[in-house]
Amino acid sequence: MLIKPTLKRILSGLAIGFADLIPGVSGGTMAVILNVYDDIVFQLNELISFKKGFWKAFGILAQFGVGVILGILILAQIISFLLQA
Repeated sequence: MLIKPTLKRILSGLAIGFADLIPGVSGGTMAVILNVYDDIVFQLNELISFKKGFWKAFGILAQFGVGVILGILILAQIISFLLQA
């Protein structure tokens, strides 16, 4: 059961990363559409306040971050390929 939330966060991050490269679309808007915006803001608050859940929040945000980075890299390669073709 631990894989399912992790996979959801990475895929959500992937969609947010895709949205960051598309002009006129915001990653924050995509986070709201995917219903993960509140979770990201809550985890950022936990991370910044150095509360007991610091490492848990860091892990959750890292999962989103991995997805965002992968999304940006993948879509950038696709756009680059299409522009050269």
